[in-house]
Amino acid sequence: MKMKNVFGITGLSVALILSSCGGGKSKEDEAARKKREADSLAAIEQARQDSIANAQVVELKNVVETAQADPQFSTLVELLSNAGLVEKLSDVNANFTVFAPTNDAFAKMDQKKLEALKTDLKKKQELTDLLTYHVAAGKFAAADLKSRQELDMLDEKVLKLTVEGDALKAGGANVTSADLQCTNGVIHVVDAVMTPPTKKGKAKQPTVTTNNTVTTTATEVNTTDKNTGGVGGKQTGTETQQVGGKQTGTQTQQVGGKSK
Repeated sequence: MKMKNVFGITGLSVALILSSCGGGKSKEDEAARKKREADSLAAIEQARQDSIANAQVVELKNVVETAQADPQFSTLVELLSNAGLVEKLSDVNANFTVFAPTNDAFAKMDQKKLEALKTDLKKKQELTDLLTYHVAAGKFAAADLKSRQELDMLDEKVLKLTVEGDALKAGGANVTSADLQCTNGVIHVVDAVMTPPTKKGKAKQPTVTTNNTVTTTATEVNTTDKNTGGVGGKQTGTETQQVGGKQTGTQTQQVGGKSK
């Protein structure tokens, strides 16, 4: 009888031990299963994010192709073609900053004048002058432009830049969307067609020195006023401003050979 009890207890102990071992293995399997599920979900989520990122990647185009791909620039594209500027602005070895008027901006113009610019071959030079006043050589982001007062344009005239709060204005037009990246430059969308000044000139170029002094210089040579026929003389100037301190400045202008 005692022997049977011993065997019975021993058998029960073994069963309990095996049961215990089986339970531990089951917990380990459950943990491994959960880890596999978590890894699978993470992989699926990563694949989804990668897919979204790839969908958002747009192949960059040059400034003309970028304008052609956007319906709001259809008038601008037509005028660029009429003026023969498409090839120039498609140059992959150059960089341009384009202030691009939308169709709504052109709609604000005198429509008879706009139609003449589109169709009258005698107006081609006027059209070219108008369009090249909206293009600068070089790539200037909005942040770069906000540190400037003026910018040299392709028509050899000066574009005035102003900042109102965080808003950038160019030639009186509002920059409504900035920094559209292109392979050969950048486009800033403007809400008005900018009128070129009558005189050619050179923009003031900002220079920041190590002692926080901002200096701007300007030079204008051999300018002709188309309205009056008068010929301007050579003009040079230097303005110096101490940032955060006293402002000083000097300016020299020579007109018709006489300085004043």
